[in-house]
Amino acid sequence: MTHPIPFFGNLEKAEILTVGLNPAPGEFQNERWPRTSIAAEKLAERLLDYFLIGDFPPHPWFEKWSRALSQVDENFQYQTGRVAHIDLSPRATQVVSQVSSIEVFNAMIRHDLRWLPSLLELAKSARLLFVAGAVNKQKYLIEFLAKYGQEHQISVFRKDRGKRSVGFYELHFRAHCLPVFFSGSGPSARDRGARLAQNISDNRDAILKLSPAWACAW
Repeated sequence: MTHPIPFFGNLEKAEILTVGLNPAPGEFQNERWPRTSIAAEKLAERLLDYFLIGDFPPHPWFEKWSRALSQVDENFQYQTGRVAHIDLSPRATQVVSQVSSIEVFNAMIRHDLRWLPSLLELAKSARLLFVAGAVNKQKYLIEFLAKYGQEHQISVFRKDRGKRSVGFYELHFRAHCLPVFFSGSGPSARDRGARLAQNISDNRDAILKLSPAWACAW
C-alpha cells in the first residue's frame, strides 16, 4: 500500500519551496509510512509534520537539498518550517532511470501537472521556488514545465541568458507568479547533490535579491 504524497512539510507557512519530480520509492521502506490506508485528515497531518516526526526520520534525499540551500542561508532548512517540498506528481514509482516505459512515465507526470497550481496556491507564504533535475534524458524539469504546463494554467518564462543547465525563471500559475532558481543537476545526481550546491552557491547574491514581485507581471 502506498499513499499519494503531494507535498512534504508545512506548505502553508514555508517561504521556500523545493520542487522535484515525484516521491522516491524509498519513502515506503523502513516503516516510514503505514501499510494500511490513511484517512485524508491524518495523511495531511503527517505530511505537514513530515520533518518533525522523530520516530520516522525524513528520507535522506532531503538532506542533499538542505546542504544545497544552506549555501544561501543556513536557516533554509525543512525542520525550521521555512522550507517545504512539492513534486510534479504525487505518485511514487520506480526511480525514473529504471522505469520500463519512459513514455508512460512522462505521460503520468504530464497528467499530474494539473494539481500543481492548487498546491502552489496553498503555499501562501512562498516567495521563491528552487527547481532541480530532469524528467528524462532530453528535458530538464523546468523545460518539461514550460512545454506542458500551459495545459494546466502554468507558464514558465526565462529571465536571464545563462546556460541551459542553470538559470532564473518566473513561474506563472493562474493569477499568481513566483521567481524560480533552476539547477539542471539535482539531489539525485551521482555526485550526491554537489553540483546543485555549487550552482546555488555561485548564484547566491542574485538569489537573495529575488522576491515574488520580481518582474512578475503578465
